[in-house]
Amino acid sequence: MGYKSINEIPIYNYQRILEGAEFTEWGVDSLEDWLIIEEEFFKEIGFGESYFNNLRSRVKIVQLKAKYYATGNKFLKTLIRAEELKIGKGKEEEGESKGGSFTDLVAGVSKKMGFRVDPKEVSVSEFYSYLKLNA
Repeated sequence: MGYKSINEIPIYNYQRILEGAEFTEWGVDSLEDWLIIEEEFFKEIGFGESYFNNLRSRVKIVQLKAKYYATGNKFLKTLIRAEELKIGKGKEEEGESKGGSFTDLVAGVSKKMGFRVDPKEVSVSEFYSYLKLNA
């Protein structure tokens, strides 16, 4: 039985999914479960503009892929790749503006908390509560 809440899913798994990995590979059984987790995240923690830009690009990619599979129009592959590059560029900008990678963030939280935060054990909600304590 897979994760269905930010109180259950480890921050490491959540981060992998946000980076584009298939949610089923990281312990979330269905798209419905992932959407529940995301909704809970938004209600509990919040979100930024970069998330919306990423989400818009992901929706556009899905739409373009559906159109490509239906029509076979190879130009759509170029548009898909352009949207994928937007997502990658957004990640780079976000990482630079926030001071580094996810690993750097975990290390910073660990240092401020005075103990090692294991991203494979700590849930999303617990991790963000640590971030708030150290903000």
